[in-house]
This record gives sequence, structure tokens and C-alpha cells, in this order.
Amino acid sequence: MHRRGDVYRAVPFLHAAGIQNISFDLIAGLPHQTPESWRNSLDELIQLAPQHVSIYLLEVDEGSHLGSEILRGEQNIPLLQFLLTMPWLSPTI
Repeated sequence: MHRRGDVYRAVPFLHAAGIQNISFDLIAGLPHQTPESWRNSLDELIQLAPQHVSIYLLEVDEGSHLGSEILRGEQNIPLLQFLLTMPWLSPTI
């Protein structure tokens, strides 16, 4: 597993080694992720200027530990709730 700081430290080393085609995968809707923390992540990502970014919405299997916590109301995912209000996820589109 890697953390945000690891990624930011690695990018200059990759550039110094001549690797310019860098891409990132982000997951939206993680536990404790808020619209504000998501925005901060995007702002920081823009500073790294990657050639490609993929964004995935968190998928939770109801049989998983996290899925069970969500079903019992023990886990709050504010960003996921926010994303579900976005027009691109509306069933009327």
C-alpha cells in the first residue's frame, strides 16, 4: 500500500529518471473522504501534472467488512453521499 506522501515524493524521482508518462488512478467515495478532502486531492494532483488520470467510484461488496459496516450504519461516507447527488449519476439522465 502506498500513501499520498509516497506518491508526491516519487514523482520527481521518476521525472529525473526520464519517465514522463505518469498516470494516476483515484478512488472517490472512500470512508472519511469529504467533498473538501476530494477537492484537495484534485488540487494536489493538478500540481503533479500527470499525463493521464482515471477516477473510479468506490465499489463496496455488501458481504465485505466495509459493506457490513455501511449496512449497519456504522460507516459514514460523506463524499459518496455528495457524489450521489451529482447530476451525472441521476437516473433521469
